[in-house]
Amino acid sequence: MNKTFQSFLDASYRYNYQNGPNVITSEGQALKEGINCIGLMHLLVKRLFNISLPQNLRVLEIYNDNPYFKTVSETDELQMGDVLFLGREQLPDYINLYKPRYDEGKNLINEDEGKNIIGDKHAGYHTVMYTGERDENSTPLVIDIEKAADNVRIWILKELMKNEKYKVLYRIKRIVDN
Repeated sequence: MNKTFQSFLDASYRYNYQNGPNVITSEGQALKEGINCIGLMHLLVKRLFNISLPQNLRVLEIYNDNPYFKTVSETDELQMGDVLFLGREQLPDYINLYKPRYDEGKNLINEDEGKNIIGDKHAGYHTVMYTGERDENSTPLVIDIEKAADNVRIWILKELMKNEKYKVLYRIKRIVDN
């Protein structure tokens, strides 16, 4: 197992829905106050790629077109660090109303629109990251944090997707090389 992933497994992170990247800015703060799935993805991207993503790049900002990530088409093409977006079969309609826009400096320019549409509601997707490893059946292994487990865990993707909340793989995103 990659030492970065192992260090997140060994630590005592706990789940906190409110603590995304707009709240949690460091691993120490995450250990103390808890973190959600997209906040964990930010910390992993920082450690794995030495890239600090903007704090306002949350689930829907990463899921939609943005200057930081590109879409990957197949699970067979996965690379370590790819972010997978899982969700229920039926997602809330409001998540399709918000389409993030960016200026030429990669700054999100319609964040208030997203806050008005989504507010404190669930963004609809759960994010996990591909570890670069597969099980004996060649099924991807992913790292995540979620409420039920209340800690960082490694999952066999197929097993995680047996949960109704994570049944559908909607999109795979990969950090853009700059």
